[in-house]
Parts: sequence; C-alpha cells; structure tokens
Amino acid sequence: MKMNRSMPTMLLLTCAWVAAVPIPPPPAGDEPPISPAPAWQAAQPGSVIAVDWLHPLPRSGMIPSIVMRSPEDPASRRERMKMEGQFRQQIHRLRRSWLGHNRLPSRRREGIRLLRGMTHPAAQIPLVEELSGEAPDVRAALLGHLRMQGAEGQAALAYAAIYSPDLGFSTAAGQALSVPLAPAVYGILDASLRSPIHAIANRAAALAGNFNAIETIPLLIFSQVTRDPVPEHEGDLAWIANQTQHAYVANLIPVTGPGVVAYQPVIGRATEGTLLRIMDAVVVVYRTIVHDVLVDLSSRDGGDPTDTLGYDPSAWWQWYHQDYLPAKREQLDIQRIEARIDATRQQAEQDPLIP
Repeated sequence: MKMNRSMPTMLLLTCAWVAAVPIPPPPAGDEPPISPAPAWQAAQPGSVIAVDWLHPLPRSGMIPSIVMRSPEDPASRRERMKMEGQFRQQIHRLRRSWLGHNRLPSRRREGIRLLRGMTHPAAQIPLVEELSGEAPDVRAALLGHLRMQGAEGQAALAYAAIYSPDLGFSTAAGQALSVPLAPAVYGILDASLRSPIHAIANRAAALAGNFNAIETIPLLIFSQVTRDPVPEHEGDLAWIANQTQHAYVANLIPVTGPGVVAYQPVIGRATEGTLLRIMDAVVVVYRTIVHDVLVDLSSRDGGDPTDTLGYDPSAWWQWYHQDYLPAKREQLDIQRIEARIDATRQQAEQDPLIP
C-alpha cells in the first residue's frame, strides 16, 4: 500500500485495521520463509521428475521444494531458451498471419490446424502466453491441444489457470486439467505459491484446493501470511495533524499619506495540537484464500480441524511436525506394505507353484 502526504485519512484507516487483527510472530531468522521463483522455470520439459514433500520444515530460510528436478547443464539451458524464443516468434507470426478476430473463417481454421502441429514440449508455455487473448474458437482449440500434450501440456494448463489475466480462460484452463496431477503441475504450484504477488498465490492455492493437492500444505503454511516490502523513500510516508490555529496581530506596518497616518496589521498564526509523523511502516498481508484452502486440505487429510491454528506460522510449524508428519508417514508405510502384499498375492494367483 502506497502512502503519501495527501492520504492522512487512508493512513488512519489502515493503522486501525492492522491494530484490530492480531499479528502473528514471524518465523525465526531474518530470511523470508518462502523465496519467489519464476513459474516458467518450473514448467520446463523434463525438469520435474517426482513430487517429494514429506520432509521436515526449517525454522528459517527457504522452504524446500515439493518437487524433485533433474539437473540441467548450462549448455542445455541455453539451447532450451533458444528454442523457446524461436517458438515464440513462430507463434507470433501464426497469430498475426492466420488468426486474429478479423480473419476469414477458412484462414482461421488453417491457423488452428497449424497450432495443433506445435507438439514440442518447449512450445506449450509460449502458446499460452501468445494465444490466451484470442477469439473463443482459438482458445478452445488451444485448451484441447494442451490436454493432448502429456505432462508439458498439463503444466501449461496450470500456468494458464494461474497467470492468465482473462478470468474465463483461466477458469477453463483449470477445468481442463486431469487427475492425478502431473509432477510438472506441482512444479507450477510450487513456484506460484512462492510468488510475492498476492493474486498469483491466491490463484495457485485455489487450484491446489480444487484438486486436493495435499502436497502443497507445507507451502500453504508459510504463504498465508506475508509482509510487503516498503519502498525506500526520503521524508515521511504520511502525517496526521490534529491542530487548532489562533490568529493574532504579530506586527504593525505604518502607512503614511498627506495628512494621515495608519497602520497595516501583520497577522500571525499560532498552532496548538499534535502532529503524528509516519516515517516507516510494515504491512502484514493475510491471504484469506490461501488460509481457507490450507485449513480445508489439512483438516480433511489430517482428520482433525485445524482452523484453531489461525494465521500463526509457529503453531502451524508445530502441528506439521508433531501431528501431521508422523501420521502421514505411518499412513504411507501401511499403504506400501499393503501394496507389497497385494503384489505377492497377485503373483501367487498367476503362478500356482509359488507356495
């Protein structure tokens, strides 16, 4: 929130709101609990290989990623970025020459056919970025195309659901996602929940809630409360004056003329009251959508309601390590044992020689 000298009333309202809500203590340490990461890096083809999230959370510093990524050498990275740039140029020429709202239907159909031919993994995110603002028929074809492109297409759909400025296209992209979510989709969620932009984090949380992505619980814990950085400035952020001014004659200036003498008064003003100067501020933002999704996912998966934890990251940290993490690990161990028993039983049914 920007504040200046012309906003004393707004500043007063803001201070009253912040004071009315208990501010939870920040996690220990000077580093932020979640660091931002570009979402496009999380959607690179083949970079996300598995979801890994059941590990302890640090008390300070960056929250570990909920996905495992394959290493990428500098040469491969440069080659990938070069290919993405080439695809963006091709898609831009496609949109300018074949699509657009004023093109003939036959020409638009040919453009859609060319669109469906872009099946390379590096082309999926650029397709979303270049064509999400096109006419409904192009956007419908784009969504259908992405649904057929495997993990990379699913990641592009998640990217569109979170980052598209068009609410209709964003909703349709989220509905086009299939379950179970691909690991690349969790890569998009991981990066988006770390975003300092509140709308992006809220959209990512809503998407995670719609698909019961319990793997995002660690990120949701520390994404529900954030502190906006205050830009560097010179002088006061704002001020509030509650003063009364009294006029008095501070001086007399003689004015003379032929046969006349007069005095011109100099009016002074005395100010009485208080002046509040706001020289610095910390803005605490409560992301209610992220919090509601966190409470819903944790309550359903953990078995007990968690709404009493509020927005306190310390209370959530304790709950995660003392209650949720041990129970979840025990549950997964039981599932693995049952899976091995089922596999042994099936093998015994297929091979009667096995006792």
